[in-house]
Amino acid sequence: MDVNSALKSELERQDLASFLQTREPDLWAASRLVSEDAARLDLEAVFCLEHQWRHVGQRTANPLMAQIRLAWWREQIVAVAAGRSPGDHPALTRLAPRLIAGALDADRLDSALEACQDAFEDHPLEDETALLRHVASLAKVRVAAGLMLDLKADAEALHRSAKVAVIGRLIPLANAYWIPRSWRDAGEAAARLRLTSLLTQAIKDARTGPRVSEKAFPAIAESTLYTGKDQGPVVNRAKLLWASVRGRI
Repeated sequence: MDVNSALKSELERQDLASFLQTREPDLWAASRLVSEDAARLDLEAVFCLEHQWRHVGQRTANPLMAQIRLAWWREQIVAVAAGRSPGDHPALTRLAPRLIAGALDADRLDSALEACQDAFEDHPLEDETALLRHVASLAKVRVAAGLMLDLKADAEALHRSAKVAVIGRLIPLANAYWIPRSWRDAGEAAARLRLTSLLTQAIKDARTGPRVSEKAFPAIAESTLYTGKDQGPVVNRAKLLWASVRGRI
């Protein structure tokens, strides 16, 4: 069974929310901020797809197979947006009407998928500038999700906040293949220190820039949890709620 079939089967045994609660509890908690049932299901579906794309490398035999799988996903997103049947993948089926209507931006999803795909090149990132471009592209999934929830939301505010979560997720992986070549001689500790500095700057940019609308905020709410220490699920849920009201992570 390939990775897509495995996830599809798991989603069929559960629902989108249960899958998220098991695999991505912080994203599940963020999705609880959406009060409207249909919109919450849409956001859960985006988060499920993002989870799958992010873990392609862990579930394929080699980098080439990961690139092929991500290329397949890019073709699927474009085709569904153009009106082709989404097949029977639960998350993609849920999002098909949004893609066809343009409420979920296929171009932003494609940019993020392309960045995922590029990460499996032999030397994906030359320097810090390339890393920041990579982060900016990956963050576009959350921007697309935020605009899906609120078409009038400030895309730049969403993007600034989304980059915090992208960088925050990279810090524990500072020994992975994607570290910029210009950083590698300095060692893993120095790489983590530099990533932490980039995270601090990203948080500052998000907090000093425009606010995110309360309606769109759940798409980027996870970023709030990278602005301080993990304080457990109860406190973290309260932090997400308060940040949503303020419109800032």
